Amino acid sequence: MVNAPNRLGMVRIVDRPRPLDELAELAVPHAEIDILLAKGFRNTAPVRVEAVRAERSVEPLCAPGE
Repeated sequence: MVNAPNRLGMVRIVDRPRPLDELAELAVPHAEIDILLAKGFRNTAPVRVEAVRAERSVEPLCAPGE
């Protein structure tokens, strides 16, 4: 569950993995969506955001500009 002062998002269990483009299509009817965060699409995402924990790694996996 994701919560903000005036918004709430919930997670749903699905029967199969969804490709990134299908996830984006599911988001389209909800015009209030500003950003779609999805884990596990390192090789197929058009834009990537990487969070690196100092305790786990000193170097990010993504090269600059990816």
